[in-house]
Amino acid sequence: MIDLLLDLDKEVFIWLNSKYSAFGDVLMYWISDKYIWTPLYVFFLVYLLEQYGKKGAWICIFVIMLIFMTDGTSNLLLKENIKRLRPCHALANVHTVYDKCGGMYGFVSSHAANVFGLATYLTLWLRRDIPHFGKFAFLWATIIAYSRIYLGVHYPLDVICGAIVGILIGWLNYKFVQTNILPNFFLEKKNNYS
Repeated sequence: MIDLLLDLDKEVFIWLNSKYSAFGDVLMYWISDKYIWTPLYVFFLVYLLEQYGKKGAWICIFVIMLIFMTDGTSNLLLKENIKRLRPCHALANVHTVYDKCGGMYGFVSSHAANVFGLATYLTLWLRRDIPHFGKFAFLWATIIAYSRIYLGVHYPLDVICGAIVGILIGWLNYKFVQTNILPNFFLEKKNNYS
């Protein structure tokens, strides 16, 4: 059963990875770059601090904790123990961009774990204040996760399992902060304190 699943994973990867273009190469390379999203991250950190004051600061602290947890789980716990080679190291004729392949192992995708963890955590906090935030956040996470397949560095199961890890850690962080750090379920806006 596992062999059948892994074979299907390879076939889907080969099909998806073969759908490339010169424009797609540039676009997906930049979508996958973690630093290009820094202005977006700063915007949400500032928004949380502006809207929620001290509570927002706690939420932001746990955004940092969340990234450490998703990255640590995907890199140190899973990749180093499962040791599934990235497709660009394991298969012939994989389309990569700028000959970048990354480390040897790819299960699970750290990019997927990080962005889905962040999308889950922020959606749970901001869903009441920003209508449709979750749709935007999960679309953004899905595009970044897909870019990893496009770039030839992850199989579909790498990103799907990475997304599951991220969603679980994002939810656990939210529940921990909600229950232990901020005892009130609804965040009161800073303006309501004055």
